[in-house]
Amino acid sequence: MKHKFTNGSTGGYTHYGLEEIKLREVAREKAITAAILQFIPVEQHYAVIELMETVTRE
Repeated sequence: MKHKFTNGSTGGYTHYGLEEIKLREVAREKAITAAILQFIPVEQHYAVIELMETVTRE
């Protein structure tokens, strides 16, 4: 992922900075998922999470 993001160079970012960006993206994704799941019945949570993962991969 880092290579794809930076095209083989760090583009002025440190490795620590790139890790920070990665951690923030993960935290953002978790927060969005939690917010969305509040409006979906519990029985459908698994299906929604699975669909979100599929769409993200594509």
